[in-house]
Parts: sequence; C-alpha cells; structure tokens
Amino acid sequence: MHAFCAILLAAFFSLWAGFAAALDPRDVDILGLRLGMTREDVVAQLAAQGIDRRMTREERHACPGDPAAGCIDRLTAQTRDGTLLIHFAIASAAAPATVWSIAYTLTGRLPGEPAIIRNAVLDRFGPPAGGRDPVIWCAHVSGSDCSPPDQPQITFHQGPSTASTLTLSNPAAVAGTGR
Repeated sequence: MHAFCAILLAAFFSLWAGFAAALDPRDVDILGLRLGMTREDVVAQLAAQGIDRRMTREERHACPGDPAAGCIDRLTAQTRDGTLLIHFAIASAAAPATVWSIAYTLTGRLPGEPAIIRNAVLDRFGPPAGGRDPVIWCAHVSGSDCSPPDQPQITFHQGPSTASTLTLSNPAAVAGTGR
C-alpha cells in the first residue's frame, strides 16, 4: 500500500509540474491586455473596460531614427481595483511600439482581501512553476525556475500591506533596446 501511495503522489506531482509548465503567458491577458499589443490596441481595450483617456497617463521618449518624435514608453491607468502600468518597447525604427510588460497592482481594502486576490490568481493560472514570493508561471520550466529566464512569464507578488501585483512580461522583448 505504501508503494502504491508513493506512485500516486509521484504521478500527481508529475502532472502538477506538467500543468505548470504548460501555461504559456503569451496566451494570457490582464483585463484584455496582451503582450505585443500596440498603443492603439491598448487604448481601445482600456476604453472597452470603461477606462477613458482622462484616467490614463502616457510617458514618452525619443524615437529611434527620429529623436524629435515622441515614442510611447509607458502608460499608466487607474482602475476600480488598482493601477495598471503598461510598458512598451520598440523592436525597430520601422515597427510600432508594442507591450512587453503589464503590471496590475491591486489594492485590497478590507481585511482578508489580499488572500482573496491571491487565491483568485492561483485559481486562474493553476499551480505556479516556481517561487514563493513572487510566484511565477512560464511555458518552459527547469526544476522550479523558468528556463530561460528571459522568456514570457507571469509573476504575482503579495505586498507587505494590502497591495498585490500581477505582472505579465516578456523580458526578451526589451533585449537590445537599451532599456
């Protein structure tokens, strides 16, 4: 009986690890926002969520190939539950800036809300690939970490107070862009 339980547990953990490894962050959205979206796509999606331009702030920098032009660097938007911080990267002077990171900071206002938020994230994404805080999900796992580390990933950090941050990012998208 002991050997049977050990086999059952091994099978469970094998399936659990396989499920965690199968989550591809490129297929995930946060409030309808996805990696690779253009500024126009982001603004349209925010509007569909009821977040209009008055609730957003854009930061710009000099564009590659045209320093006089202002290219979007990041967009911040207030939501009912917290703040979205969306970072953009430009792969080339001919390509539009696209989203490489979406960080959603959720503020739990009542006792127990941070735990409710954490449980909702775990319910949505399933068992994480690794980490305790932040926990992490990615498509390719080696041991308890994402490998390679610059692949698209989701992280969740429960802050020291009532704030928690869910981040969807593709670090490889900014490699070589000087950011």
